[in-house]
Amino acid sequence: MNDLTNLTSKISQQLESFLNMLQEEKPKQEFSLLYFETKMLWMVSWKSTNYLKEYCELEIWKDNNKYSLMCNYKAEAVFENLTEELFLLEEKTIKELLAKSDEILNEFRKGVQKSSNQ
Repeated sequence: MNDLTNLTSKISQQLESFLNMLQEEKPKQEFSLLYFETKMLWMVSWKSTNYLKEYCELEIWKDNNKYSLMCNYKAEAVFENLTEELFLLEEKTIKELLAKSDEILNEFRKGVQKSSNQ
């Protein structure tokens, strides 16, 4: 496996475990995980009482020879869409992202927990 595959697999596996924990702790919020490893995109959504759709999104994209990673909280309503950036890492190598993957996943988990408790 190459480093990119290792990174995307690790993120997916860790988020699946996180989702199971959330579903046990807060079953009424109906958490779900949607991801596309090949597009480097992961979304954890939950049943919202205030919006049509609420979720946190983790996305990695290639920018020249480096990669960037962003985590956002998003809420969609009929007439408005809200986006709040939770964190951003720019111009990193895959090795650097892999080395920071535990920190990245912890920050993403915190973002989901904080956002889903609003």
